[in-house]
Amino acid sequence: LARDNRVIDINVNKPWALPFTPALSFSAKCQFIRGLWRCREMLTRDKSFELVDDASGGQPESAQAFGERMFGREVTDYILDPLCRVIVGTGAEGSTYLGVIAGLSAWSHQLINLRGGMETMPFAIAKKLDNVILGAQVQLIDDDDHGVKVTWRDAQGMQRTSEADICVVTATLDIVPKIYPRVAGIVAEYAQKMRFLGLVSISLAYAAPTNSKAFTVLIPSVVDRDLLLFFLDHQKAPDRAPPGHSLITLYNDGDAWPQYGTMPDEQLIAWARE
Repeated sequence: LARDNRVIDINVNKPWALPFTPALSFSAKCQFIRGLWRCREMLTRDKSFELVDDASGGQPESAQAFGERMFGREVTDYILDPLCRVIVGTGAEGSTYLGVIAGLSAWSHQLINLRGGMETMPFAIAKKLDNVILGAQVQLIDDDDHGVKVTWRDAQGMQRTSEADICVVTATLDIVPKIYPRVAGIVAEYAQKMRFLGLVSISLAYAAPTNSKAFTVLIPSVVDRDLLLFFLDHQKAPDRAPPGHSLITLYNDGDAWPQYGTMPDEQLIAWARE
């Protein structure tokens, strides 16, 4: 956690050390414990991400209002707000309380990473498949009781069709109705309410180590509204950077996208280094 011009390491696997962390004042730590007790039923569900029922009763309470009501202002500013920024891409004011519940439950467990990076898994799966096509652009998906027909263009621009029993579509919501018109009516109302966030990621490499042993460094909005968070990627696994070197990736807040999305690379790098 970034606070008071320093990075404070917090190891959630050592709960006995948490009472001594300078991340929160003594009174805020007491409020944090009280807040966890007050929303214990929400945090101990078997499936913490099945939050549809909670969101179905109109506009959910904001994370900021929920946090201040349940945990107090300091905990909300320095714990819940940066936690929302990790999950949602913006702070507690722009998030609902559902992000707080998800963050305090599912995201509080130990992270697991793959040696070689996330691409290791899809490449391993691809080796077991007979036909993997890259650089293709899907144009239309049509299905009936007999299966699925996909119309697509290959990397050379040739139009082709493929038929299968099942087709799994993994794309953002603005793309799916265009290639699969049957769902257009289903997602139309939801798509109008959807707010997309733009993020800029900047990776910096240094021929020097970092003092912190953390991987994810949370940035509260009260510390920096433009900087969403940063990762010390060299802490993820030994193969991320040479020994004694650092690889740091920074992200801007989604609400700062209009400014940073059009900024020249040189200016972005200068901002990130500072």
